Amino acid sequence: MVKVIIVEDERMIAEDIKNSLISMGYEVAAIYACGEDILAQLSGTEVDVILLDIMLDGELTGIDTARLINKKYDIPIIFLTAYADNATIHNASAVTPYA
Repeated sequence: MVKVIIVEDERMIAEDIKNSLISMGYEVAAIYACGEDILAQLSGTEVDVILLDIMLDGELTGIDTARLINKKYDIPIIFLTAYADNATIHNASAVTPYA
């Protein structure tokens, strides 16, 4: 079973994503609201993919968080965002996310 971590600061959205993933046969290993939390907990966690919002609670953006994850781990990251402006897309693509 594919294990997914969701990093999303809007709890209701995170729960909706979680429920959708579970109904499709995925396992949701954890939900975090900020980059600092996933970075603190990721070591030793078995996960196949991370769904990462670009705007998060805390000091780190999703883009910052992805950069730090990519330095230490080889885990595919898929960005989630409601922001589609050119600057956000450019900054996100510079991190080379999976999608």
